[in-house]
Amino acid sequence: MGNDNLEEFSRRLLLFGKLPVPGRVKTRLALDLGSEIASRFAAAMLVDRISNLLSVKALRIFCGDREDASLFFPYLSRTGFHSLSKRGRIDGRDSRSDVERWYYTDQGSGSLGQRLCISMTDALCSAKNGVVLVGSDAPAQKECDIQAAFDHVNRGETVLQASSDGGFCLLGLPGGDSNLAQRVLGTFRSADSISFKDLKIKLESLGKSPRLLEPVNDIDDLRDLQELLRQIGSDPHLARKLPIIRHELEKLPKDVWRLSP
Repeated sequence: MGNDNLEEFSRRLLLFGKLPVPGRVKTRLALDLGSEIASRFAAAMLVDRISNLLSVKALRIFCGDREDASLFFPYLSRTGFHSLSKRGRIDGRDSRSDVERWYYTDQGSGSLGQRLCISMTDALCSAKNGVVLVGSDAPAQKECDIQAAFDHVNRGETVLQASSDGGFCLLGLPGGDSNLAQRVLGTFRSADSISFKDLKIKLESLGKSPRLLEPVNDIDDLRDLQELLRQIGSDPHLARKLPIIRHELEKLPKDVWRLSP
């Protein structure tokens, strides 16, 4: 196995996402579009995200919100796919092919903070070159930003990227300390939302001041979706990256875009 493959195998990319069930995903977007359409957009973002992140040089783990991995097969079917048992570990026996596929693992139960903490702690136990966590609802996030985040964590730095709603859409932690995620995220174990500001302050308090990437628009409501439409219209590269999202956008009636002040 080449040195490049060994380096890719020793770092983890975690993608957090939910099964796109109507009424359980994108509830703010559903206020304007209805739960069925909102769930289709959630599904479209998941499929495009999984496809685009194949270009990131890391071992990729999709952290879903269901124990039954088969529920996500329709969204992962375009990729090589393996399911991990809960709190599963990945060793080096399959490392040549692992860099070409996705793994799946269950997020577990509890608050968002608790699930993030457990998932990142598990990943850090076997990722000597660090872990980068991203969400499924920031389709305009650039893969080069994620690669840059890995460059930073490989140098022992933390990385943070803000999302448009005041939260965060990327967190990078260096390897070598499996307890780091607990120290960073343990404060938020009972939280169902974590702000960019609070997470940045926590990292700074630990002497781990993060490298900051340019903020990214994530999709929570109709205004966010309108901004994504504007970005797609002005960026041909982004438009090519999001074929499933564009397909869903094209089906929306034009009066959907008449936003209230």
